[in-house]
Amino acid sequence: MTHQAFPAALVSFLNLSARSVARHMTVSLVLIQARHRGETMLAASGGDSIDPAIAQRACASDLDFAIQDPVAVMEGNAHYACARLALKGPRGDDFGSVCLFDVMPRHLDATGTAHLQDLADAIAMHLDLYESAESLRLERDYYRMAVELSPQISWAASPAGLTTEMSPRWLALMGMSREEHLGMGWGNALHPAEREEVLHRWWGAVGSGDPFNVDYRLRLADGSYRWFHGYAAPQRDDDGQIVLWFGTDEDIHDRKIAEMALQESERRLRFALDVGRLGDWEIDITTHRLTSSDRTAANFGLSPTELTYEKMLATIHIDDRERRRANFDRAVETGQTYEIEYRIIWPDQSLHWIKATGRAMMDEDGKPLKMVGLSVDNTKERVSETARKAAEARMVHLAHHDALTGVANRRLFNDELTKALRSASVDQGVVVFCIDLDNFKGVNDVLGHEAGDIVLRQTAERLTQAVGTGGLVARYGGDEFAVLLSGVTSDADVEALAMHLSQVIGEPRILGDRTILVQGSIGIANAPRDGLTANELQRNADTALYRAKTTGRGSYRFFEQEMDRQLQQRQALTLSLQTALERHEFRVVYQPIVSLATNSASSFEALLRWHHPVRGDIAPSEFIPIAEEMGWIAAIGKWVLEEACRAASSWPAPVSVSVNLSAAQFDLGNVLGDVAGALALYGLSAARLDLEVTETVLLQETVAHIETLRSLSDLGVKLVLDDFGTGYSSLGYLRRSPFSKIKIDKSLIRDLPDQHEGDVIVRALLGLGRSLGIAVVAEGVETTDQLDFLRLEGCAEVQGYLASAAVPADEVRALIDRSWFAGTIEQSLSGSVAT
Repeated sequence: MTHQAFPAALVSFLNLSARSVARHMTVSLVLIQARHRGETMLAASGGDSIDPAIAQRACASDLDFAIQDPVAVMEGNAHYACARLALKGPRGDDFGSVCLFDVMPRHLDATGTAHLQDLADAIAMHLDLYESAESLRLERDYYRMAVELSPQISWAASPAGLTTEMSPRWLALMGMSREEHLGMGWGNALHPAEREEVLHRWWGAVGSGDPFNVDYRLRLADGSYRWFHGYAAPQRDDDGQIVLWFGTDEDIHDRKIAEMALQESERRLRFALDVGRLGDWEIDITTHRLTSSDRTAANFGLSPTELTYEKMLATIHIDDRERRRANFDRAVETGQTYEIEYRIIWPDQSLHWIKATGRAMMDEDGKPLKMVGLSVDNTKERVSETARKAAEARMVHLAHHDALTGVANRRLFNDELTKALRSASVDQGVVVFCIDLDNFKGVNDVLGHEAGDIVLRQTAERLTQAVGTGGLVARYGGDEFAVLLSGVTSDADVEALAMHLSQVIGEPRILGDRTILVQGSIGIANAPRDGLTANELQRNADTALYRAKTTGRGSYRFFEQEMDRQLQQRQALTLSLQTALERHEFRVVYQPIVSLATNSASSFEALLRWHHPVRGDIAPSEFIPIAEEMGWIAAIGKWVLEEACRAASSWPAPVSVSVNLSAAQFDLGNVLGDVAGALALYGLSAARLDLEVTETVLLQETVAHIETLRSLSDLGVKLVLDDFGTGYSSLGYLRRSPFSKIKIDKSLIRDLPDQHEGDVIVRALLGLGRSLGIAVVAEGVETTDQLDFLRLEGCAEVQGYLASAAVPADEVRALIDRSWFAGTIEQSLSGSVAT
């Protein structure tokens, strides 16, 4: 009657013990009920033939051995309970009981009972020894498993510090044999950078008897290194002498790498704070104890040892203290960001500005513990704030106004016209006057551009006075002006104003010792009758202007539907333009861009020309808008791009070619694909291709346009912002887009040097380029005075007739080999306009 949880040796012992007791006590049956680790088994002198259930009943703890009745019938015989003794171990452990039975009623005398007790004690002693041995084995196995599963690697060393034992896991990790490890062989696994220091500290610990506690790297079997933390302590005898060193190596690699990364991050943060002049600080809300960096102290004009919370408060300007205190307390109470700028007085009595920001740190209950933040000495920025605001105001003004005359530019005019048309009605009309000075070209030709500019400024002043506050005057460019009126109730009022405008424009002008007459033609369109959109209304006013100019100078005309001659001409031009590319009527010419540093051509701008078979040469300003409107600009632009790359591929490096991109190409074509294809087709390096775009591309502010510009920059080409300073300019474009150059429009260069506003604007634009690290090119340079001014102000490159007009591709090589501006400049300005 065995139990499978009992070891076989123990079962055999119990069965043998039962038979031995039966023999010594001369009874018919002995049952031993034994317990081992929570399990119970029965051993009988009669072997396994006894029914387990009967044996269990016979050995029940509640059996009264005093009753002389048969307990059970086993093996065909009636058995009577004879005696029962508990199996008690030396420490009182209950190991079960031994029960005696006989075939007749029987009582044991004192001698028999004592003898049975000796036998029971012997059995219990054996069970106790077996139990102890089993416990010792389990503890040994547990310790072995704990060592093998522990992340720490155990080892031992002699009192002299020589390794005597090392866990198998250490040997497996390091790929070393036991013999290689013993003694000081383990030192060979140390990283060379730490070996000397680690061994020095180990021998120091061995000599002093102090614990060994060091981080170091160990070389693994695959040759890599990992960080471990080594710890060892001595075991001493009763006399305090070291008999053995016990140690462990704990794998801390991941934690160590994280700590090192954190330290590096903190170092970089500290570096960034120092570079940015940012001081970090921490104020205990309860004690007002200030903890801060050296930079914080420097921002307050104090040394790190001098700066306390009280001294910091004492430096604050008396007029700013209450405002700073209220701001600080509010941030503590609400948990909102603390952000303020205030004045402080340094020990040398100099005034400084501090800009501070911070946030209160709360405990788990929401109670503020401390305020943590940053501060910076903002004095330089404050000192220049007035100048900066003035410059920004000037730039904003330039973005919406004509630089020469001060009236609105086309952009502002279009915005205001669009707003006015939203409320236009039959009773409250919106009127656009398009005005063109009739003989302005003659003024420029005879009296020069300076006189022409005076006429333009006078015209703007006269129109502004005539229109008054009820309208808006704008200069479109050149000699074109526009007037916007809203809330118009009758054509009679419009005609009366048209007559007045024509009169004030035509009044004589005195320029020096000359009196000149300049008249203006006026075209008028009225919304909603003549159009409902800004483009439609301006186009119809322009159509009426064309009819007025054909009627006679100084006249005005209202738009009429039958005014179609100009439209017919435009349609005819459109039809011719549709097939101009197929008929090879286009050609590309190249105008040099000269570096003032080398006096040589650094690049050539590719300019498109169209020779109409009937009309002859047609200006790009006439056919490019048609190509954009009809959607043909993508194909034409691609052809120009390929022609330019083909020509540039034959030029010596690093001379580059500059190609203009229309804003419509970004919407209608695949600019990125066309550029990449042209470069690949002719093997031209992307670094030798400049792409010029106007601010029109950026004004549309589409994500696709910005992404295309960035992709072009990533391709390696250089981006150039063309016509900069013509009224649309914005510093935001330069910050958001990857431009390498900006080109100052020729309208700003034309009058240099004039010692007035023109000089200031150009000088500001050149300074802006230097500040942003962007090269600046000046267009339309025609005189040596202009060149000298630009060179003195640090302009990088110039372009214009002073250098050369645009030339065919086969004449470019001669210009590349030429040196400009080295001595006295005598350039012929012959040739056609090429910009």
